[in-house]
Amino acid sequence: MYILSKQQIVMLMNGLVEGQSIRSVERVTGVHRDTIMRWMVRVADSCKSVHDQVIRKASVRRVQADEMWSYIAKKNNMFEFTGGVVSGYKGAAWVFIAMDADNKVVLSYAVGSRDQDTAYTFLTDLRERINGEFQLTTDGFT
Repeated sequence: MYILSKQQIVMLMNGLVEGQSIRSVERVTGVHRDTIMRWMVRVADSCKSVHDQVIRKASVRRVQADEMWSYIAKKNNMFEFTGGVVSGYKGAAWVFIAMDADNKVVLSYAVGSRDQDTAYTFLTDLRERINGEFQLTTDGFT
């Protein structure tokens, strides 16, 4: 069994963070794309855990929130995203993001469809992470 070193894992993640595709990272590093994707999920799970522990009772004055369209595995699908992102889902998805406008720290995020349910889940999570009053700036998505 071949074990990746910490330096190799950091190189894989740096490539992905810099915008390289998985296949591009595969070509540059010689590490198979399945291994890259496994490490990507493992690192993402760790980042989520750290984010959930650290971003609590934040004191912020101004929060900027927006949503952006993306896709999982394939762009063109015949159906709109419904429900949670589960293993095997392919198609369109929206990512809602809230950031501290002064420090550029991601305070909260949610993945789902561009609807009231996802927006409510997102804003509820945001409210739980912030201590006190704050100004919320959005693009006016109803």
